[in-house]
Amino acid sequence: MNSIKDFFFLNLNQYENFGLSFPIGIFLIFMTVVLCASAFLINYQKRYTLAVLKQLARHKATDEKSAKTLGELHLERSLGLKYALAKSSALKSMVKMVGEKTPTYEEFIENSKNKDYKEEKIDFESARFYIDTGAQAKVQRIMQEPEPAWWRPILMSLFFIAIAVIVGVFLPQLLYWVNNYVADK
Repeated sequence: MNSIKDFFFLNLNQYENFGLSFPIGIFLIFMTVVLCASAFLINYQKRYTLAVLKQLARHKATDEKSAKTLGELHLERSLGLKYALAKSSALKSMVKMVGEKTPTYEEFIENSKNKDYKEEKIDFESARFYIDTGAQAKVQRIMQEPEPAWWRPILMSLFFIAIAVIVGVFLPQLLYWVNNYVADK
């Protein structure tokens, strides 16, 4: 228990030759949590991207006439999907909305300079989506990939935690050796 407390409060100012006050233990734990959360978030993003592309392909929604709403695709509850369709993302480059205006480069620059400019909110109840004709090949490539496995983010998280534990066990000794090496020079 004492070594866990020492790890959490491990700080470079404990070593006189470093001269820094930096909480290494807390930083290492923070990075581990961020990496684990990222593994789950990336897996979730791949899942909803694949889900919407499969549903659009299944319904043959490849133009404005055959476009479908999220309700028709049974994806109306996915907040991550709605966010990805509303903001610039890889999914938005493949999936287009009926009536969506793509600004030219000049319009985009002008809008970004205008502080009062706000993008239109998308009404996801009535908005209809389809696969862009220019992205058909990319969509086919993505759909041929296997579905993201649920165990991969868990395995990655265990890997990150194991690395953090190993670093946590050996870091104080390593810092001690470096501190003594610098003192001897």
